[in-house]
Amino acid sequence: MEQFQEIIHSNSSVQDKENVINCLFNEVYVRHLSEEDYFQLVNYCLRALASSDTSNDFGKEATTKVLYKLHAHRKNEFNDISLQVVSELISPDVNQPVDILAVTKELLTIDFLEDVVTNEFSDNVVKILKKLRGKLSLTILVDIANVTQLNPKCLPPTQQNQLFCTEIINQISSLNIPLNQLVSFMQDVMTVANMVQKIWLTSPSDIILPCLAYIYTLIADSSKCTII
Repeated sequence: MEQFQEIIHSNSSVQDKENVINCLFNEVYVRHLSEEDYFQLVNYCLRALASSDTSNDFGKEATTKVLYKLHAHRKNEFNDISLQVVSELISPDVNQPVDILAVTKELLTIDFLEDVVTNEFSDNVVKILKKLRGKLSLTILVDIANVTQLNPKCLPPTQQNQLFCTEIINQISSLNIPLNQLVSFMQDVMTVANMVQKIWLTSPSDIILPCLAYIYTLIADSSKCTII
């Protein structure tokens, strides 16, 4: 791993770095890495991509290329390690929602990480929403909507759909309406609402009806919506 970091942070040209990495990380090199070195490399690359912890744009590109090679030549081992690392990166117990969304969007750009990232996000998205309570962050709600619409596997398991939709509705209803940004506010709300609507279109009535009843209760208590 130290050799890789030295290449990334060296003063060599972009082309020279790329050439060295392509030559070094071949099948023979990857297969002969010790379990510890292999783990450290996969762990380092995943966390570097998730946190943009690279010296420059090429550092990110090079890290991605190494990740592809590490995956290609030791897939089973890679899958076990990536599950562990991604689980830590997306856990709402130790990370803030804004960081989890940033990590999720970044890692989803790597095709062979899609399954592990979507599964972890799906399992944790309700917890992420609960962690937002009281913070009134429409931006993060929009991020969740965009991630789940582009990657439907990121939606929560079916048995959590009612809780997920109710939590979304509750947080939207708690937002203050900025009169000087009304158009953008309504556009963002519609983005989130469209996500909920798509869930309803594929859900049984025992999920939809409690949500509608909750909306009716919120409408009846209009004091919860304030114009600023």
